[in-house]
Amino acid sequence: MTTGQKTVFGFLGIIATLLAVILGLCLGWPLWVWGLAAALVSGALLTGMAFTGRAQRAEPFPEGTLIDLPVRPVERREIQLTRVRLPSAERDYGFLLTATVRWCPRPDGPDRPMDGGALARASVVQRAEEVTRTSEPGRCSLVQHELSAALAVMLPDPYDLVDAHAVEVTLALDDRDQERLDRLAVIRKEQTVWEHERRHEQDRREYLHSDVLRDTGSAVVWWLTRNDEQIGRTVDDLGILAQLTSAANNEEIPELLRELITTPPAPEPVWGLADTAPSAPRTVADLAGDLFRAAGINPDQKGKYLLLIDTLASAVAENDPESAEEIRRRYGSIRRTEESAASPDVTAPTPAPNGDGPAPSMNGSGPHPE
Repeated sequence: MTTGQKTVFGFLGIIATLLAVILGLCLGWPLWVWGLAAALVSGALLTGMAFTGRAQRAEPFPEGTLIDLPVRPVERREIQLTRVRLPSAERDYGFLLTATVRWCPRPDGPDRPMDGGALARASVVQRAEEVTRTSEPGRCSLVQHELSAALAVMLPDPYDLVDAHAVEVTLALDDRDQERLDRLAVIRKEQTVWEHERRHEQDRREYLHSDVLRDTGSAVVWWLTRNDEQIGRTVDDLGILAQLTSAANNEEIPELLRELITTPPAPEPVWGLADTAPSAPRTVADLAGDLFRAAGINPDQKGKYLLLIDTLASAVAENDPESAEEIRRRYGSIRRTEESAASPDVTAPTPAPNGDGPAPSMNGSGPHPE
């Protein structure tokens, strides 16, 4: 019950009580009649209040108490956005937006023809662009969640004609852009590793040049600690340490330390390869030298192997006279031995057209006359 209804029932109870008192005084009621009259008045008031409260609960707004106002129906529509390119923080990379745009005309908007879908789509794209413009393309998955939250609220468009928001928002990158970003990420990681390795190498070089090899004394102390304080070995390596220190500082070896440097013996020349450069192409004479070495033959012992060398040169001369001459020149032959032993006024016999010389005698005295 409302406060007004309670006030009305209060006044009715007071009036009924006064009427009962007046009647009782005028008619001279006995005491039991006074009690009965009080009970009847109280019961009537309580019964009226109960019925009024029940009726109010059943219909709080009785007919005629409310004003019926016409309600304009809300028109909701949807439109699709498919792979709309949006800018990113990187100039040459962009996001691709796919979403469902839901919109409805504003209730207080002007009643005139318009393309509400275009307005809603432009509004959603503009709001999405504000989010992606400052976002890195490598954070595509995180930006998608940010964009979904930013477009979830239905807001009016810039012309205040429609309300729009977006659902099912998907943000992606072009496949080729994603491949480029992955390659750049790999390159950046490798470059970081290379930079660390380069700085580590520079630190080591600086440590060796400025600390270890600063002078011979520093090198000796460093070498002594590295070899478990083996004094004898360190003393034996003084010459090497002096050479390393001088080379590292582009200085000459001090006079006091030069006598500690031992010159390694010169390597013995290998016969057969003296006049052949390591990078020169292999010739028939080189192959002949390999044959001699494999067979254990030393051509320097000319008295023992002259016949073999001359026979080999004669066989090669049929197809390659230059190689035969090189074999004779490098390893010696009976013909050249005879020419060097002959007197200056004796003319050496002319070789045959096929390059073979006269047959030597078995005792080595000279050729037999024909």
